[in-house]
Order: sequence, then structure tokens, then C-alpha cells
Amino acid sequence: MRVTSLLAGLLAGLVTLPLMQDPVPKPAPTPAPETAPAVPTAPIAQSAEKPIPGRPPRHPFEGVYELRQRVVSGTPDRLPSHGYLAITQRHLFLTVVAPGPDPDLPLVRSSVRTWQTKGDLTQTTIRLGWLTDKDGGVVIEPAGTEEPRKLALVQGGIRVTQDERNWLEFERVE
Repeated sequence: MRVTSLLAGLLAGLVTLPLMQDPVPKPAPTPAPETAPAVPTAPIAQSAEKPIPGRPPRHPFEGVYELRQRVVSGTPDRLPSHGYLAITQRHLFLTVVAPGPDPDLPLVRSSVRTWQTKGDLTQTTIRLGWLTDKDGGVVIEPAGTEEPRKLALVQGGIRVTQDERNWLEFERVE
């Protein structure tokens, strides 16, 4: 009889054991890290741009820039100006907004130009452009108008000079 009672108790325990366990499975413990000596890994090399057949190498001016400073008549503008400059292989896209003489009428300029370096100057040709005058009127720039500018790489960006006393400084963002 004792053997029968013992077998019945074991059978009951085996049947009810799964019911007594936690219904939510616990994650397996994380294995201990291996104690093998650390092997230094080589730094990931930045992939150099692969030349595209038929396309000249990328010009140092190419990139996207954000306006950091506007200088007018040799003096940095004390009021904030905002703008972006994007330069591709053939085109230059400029959008700038600056405070105007009337606080309610900002000066705005937007243009698309082609560009080509010629010596220390960059010849730009307007394809589409407009700006606002001091009275808030919109002035359409004539397509085909050529304007020389001096573009110079400066630390972290580019400077677009209109003349010796007027320029815009942009910081490279891309």
C-alpha cells in the first residue's frame, strides 16, 4: 500500500508541476562574456567617393551650406540673417532672408545660377532669380545675367564675396 501511495503522490506531483510554474517564460540568462584577449579592430574607413565615369571629379565648393554671417559695408550685420547655399557640379542655389531698413519688410533673395571658376573668380549666370527691394517690391533678375563673385573656402565653409566690403559666410552642413 505504501508503494501505491508513493506512486500516486509522484504522479500527482508530475501532473500539477506545470500548473504551479510561472505562466510567463523567463528569458534565458545572458552567457558570460568570453575571456579571450581583446583584439583591436581597425577603424572603419570612410568610403571615398568613387569616380563616376564621364563625370569630372567633385569640386571642393560642392556641398550644402548654412548662412552664418552677413557683412555689409565692412561691418557684420548685428541682426540675424538666415539662408542656405547649395552648390552642385553645375548649379548654385541660394536662398537668403535678412533684416531690411523697415522691420516689417525683410530683404529676401532666391536664385538658381550656373557657375564656373575663371581664375580666382567664379562666373555665375542667373537662370532664375528674384529679390525684394527696400520697399518690399519683388524684382525679377533677368535670366542670363552674368555676375562674377569671389568664392573662397574658409575654415568649415565658404565665403561668397560681392565686393571688398560685402560678403556672406556659410558653414558646410553637408
